[in-house]
Amino acid sequence: EMSVNAPFYAKQNIMAMASGCAVSECFESSNIVSTNQGPLASSIGAAMHAVEKLGAKNISCIGLAIPSVGNWSCGAVEKYMASKGLKASSVLLNPGAPDVNGGLLEAVASGANSILVNLPAGLAIAFLRAAQEQDLRDSYSWISSTPLYDKSVPAALGKYWDGKVFVNAELTMLDGKGPDNQQWLKVMDTFGKKEDPRDTFSQAGYLSAKYFTQTLAAMPAAKVDDRAAVTAAIKKISGLRSDLACGPYYVGEAKQHMPNHAGIMVVVKDGGFQKVRDCYEYEGPYFKPLIDAEKALGLR
Repeated sequence: EMSVNAPFYAKQNIMAMASGCAVSECFESSNIVSTNQGPLASSIGAAMHAVEKLGAKNISCIGLAIPSVGNWSCGAVEKYMASKGLKASSVLLNPGAPDVNGGLLEAVASGANSILVNLPAGLAIAFLRAAQEQDLRDSYSWISSTPLYDKSVPAALGKYWDGKVFVNAELTMLDGKGPDNQQWLKVMDTFGKKEDPRDTFSQAGYLSAKYFTQTLAAMPAAKVDDRAAVTAAIKKISGLRSDLACGPYYVGEAKQHMPNHAGIMVVVKDGGFQKVRDCYEYEGPYFKPLIDAEKALGLR
């Protein structure tokens, strides 16, 4: 949807406040802003942790062969690693018929000592099961972008991966005690179904809705149905904070928007997740224009 509509939103002066973006157009467009990070930032966050804490020197990034998703995010991991004088490569699976065994063999052949699983949760689990069949757990450090941070994942992976899979989370802990996280859980329990995911992307949806309604509530009532006025109000958002996020949320006038580029790391442990690293900001060439924008807005 974002890939198709990004130019339309700009032409029509619509500012879209998104929550579960995965494609580059969602983050590299003037009129879309999301509370989630997308695969690029989350993958760099995971790679950064692997370098700093797990001794990664060469990362193989496993993604989907979709130019604005896997190529984009794994390509940024390669650039991040190069900026550190280290190595990385991409293994991109056919989204129509993903071959996890073939992808695993390609990752092994790359010479990597760390494997970054940058896939949707179900496919990521299948990839890790293929690695389990080859008993590769202790041959690499295993890291992942956010999709594996889902309450159903530890049981699906089983004891074999206990303490071995490190996952970057774009927002804070799913069982966090902060007021926004508790309100999100209450909303889900009251209005959602049991089978509705309680994951980072659900948190992000709550957060976008909160920021949007706050913005509308602060507007004169007569202006709430004025598209241009609403767009202007959204673009003025600056420095909103929540216990769900590691940094401030802002919009502003820019050609790209990614206010959320700091996260936490968790590890699959004892049938759940254990936080191993609190909020940290990601590094790398991709984030320089974002940091410059934050300085211009007085957020740094």
